[in-house]
Amino acid sequence: MKIFFLASLFMMFGSSLFSQQLSSSQIDTLVERTMRAFDVPGIAVAVIKDGKVIHSKGYGVRSLNTKEKVDENTLFGIASNSKAFTAAALGILIDEGKLKWDDKVRDYIPEFKLYNPYVTEEFTIRDLLTHQKRYGPWCRRPDVLS
Repeated sequence: MKIFFLASLFMMFGSSLFSQQLSSSQIDTLVERTMRAFDVPGIAVAVIKDGKVIHSKGYGVRSLNTKEKVDENTLFGIASNSKAFTAAALGILIDEGKLKWDDKVRDYIPEFKLYNPYVTEEFTIRDLLTHQKRYGPWCRRPDVLS
């Protein structure tokens, strides 16, 4: 949960903080202060500006037992938080008019395939996120899919 909170903190305030042209040492100070405040043993941070990585660094340790250092390539388990990031990313694309909630998944991912051809063809972006279609193996009939 702490990792999700920190990632969210950087996403929410990152644009205003980093638009002020913070130096790498200022970013280091901010990250270290944040780690202390939230009692986080390690974090990896990347700052991207105009599509280019301008800061990428690991801080702290990835394991309290081994004391192995975090680097910019350390992978963190974020559990179900990836669902929230996926929904947010899709929401941004929808706000930008690049797709719609009720667009068919196959319009964007032609190789997408479920157990049933009808379900496969009718499955929408909204369905992916809301689970409003019963697409498990227990449901085989189109008339019970709504």
